[in-house]
Amino acid sequence: MKQHINTFLEAYTSTFKFSGSIAVREGNKTMTYSVGDAVIEHQVNNTEHTKFKIWSITKQFVAASMLKLIEATDLTLETKVADIFTEYKVDPRITIRQLLNHSSGIANYSDFENSHSTFQRLSHNQAELLKNFFERELDFEPGSSFNYSNSGYYIVGAMIERVSAKSLEDYVKESILDPLSLTDTGFDMNNKIISNYANGYYLNGENLIHCDYINMELMSASGGMYSTVLDLIKWDQALHSGEVLSEESLKEMLAPNNNYGLGLFIEDDIIDHSGSCEGFISLLRRNTTLDVSVVVLSNLGFTNNYKIATSIEKIINGDEVKVMKPNFQDINFDRFLGVYQDEEDKVEVIKKGEGYTLILDDKYHLDAKPINENTLHHLWIDESYSFDEENDVISLWGMEKSSD
Repeated sequence: MKQHINTFLEAYTSTFKFSGSIAVREGNKTMTYSVGDAVIEHQVNNTEHTKFKIWSITKQFVAASMLKLIEATDLTLETKVADIFTEYKVDPRITIRQLLNHSSGIANYSDFENSHSTFQRLSHNQAELLKNFFERELDFEPGSSFNYSNSGYYIVGAMIERVSAKSLEDYVKESILDPLSLTDTGFDMNNKIISNYANGYYLNGENLIHCDYINMELMSASGGMYSTVLDLIKWDQALHSGEVLSEESLKEMLAPNNNYGLGLFIEDDIIDHSGSCEGFISLLRRNTTLDVSVVVLSNLGFTNNYKIATSIEKIINGDEVKVMKPNFQDINFDRFLGVYQDEEDKVEVIKKGEGYTLILDDKYHLDAKPINENTLHHLWIDESYSFDEENDVISLWGMEKSSD
């Protein structure tokens, strides 16, 4: 099986640009595959020991840490957040459970106006952030709906610090990382020097470029951790075998509400979480039917992590998987030329030579060609862009075309 997976990965990474590390656990056997550079400038190769930002995979570590804290104190999942943060105007209905399963109604800081361009780059102190998050209008009544909220997990991190009287970094290390010997996993808090740490990159036209700065102290409990493929496989096994939490706590963590448990997406036989932000893409995915776990960590911010993972699952299941180059078509796409924009994002589609270019936020250029009547595919990465047409309205990624 290892040979089949390696053959697929070699074909895939020679067809589409990829840089990173992949680990596959089947039963009690684990294989790894690494390619590309952790630091392009110095030609430092990626290996199974390279550390990558894992972004929102952080949430399952934080959720497990919160559950450990509940096991050790008088807290419960139904404890009111207002009882812990008494100095803020906290809606008295919000519970710890609702923060962990994204049903609190607290607005996601990623959706704030100018969040990516400004808010996530600025320095903030914890008190200001908590006041901001608690006193904003709720997206919905607590417990009545689901809205993925990074702000909610930031609050959980602050709660762990307040109750434990330790930093989030120290509490997670002492309660989770050290007992499991996850020595290559931790928090990136901006100024920390971390050995074997990859740089993150994005693309612009034909070139790879450095990713933009982001304030990792803001990410903290919502996405501030780094790890390796081997540590994440070890973590996944320990969590699901009952080494980390009590039977009752693990049951709570894996109980889905709107296909989300506590720090994990859960749908049928798939338990997973991905992460995506400046220069890094991550995925930790467990298929309970096949007893297979796949980790994909990339330091290119455009990797198709789900396609890689699901293809590996198909191979293990005995299915044939072929890597196909895009079948570019000579199709006139001129009706899609123009600007697509909402409050946060802007995409302009222009003609370029024999193909087209999507310009993101007046900054990043994605060169592509048509593969069917309403879809462009990038020239050298595994990414496609589908346009919708309905009642003479053209849209891309939910944004309507505003001008020709």
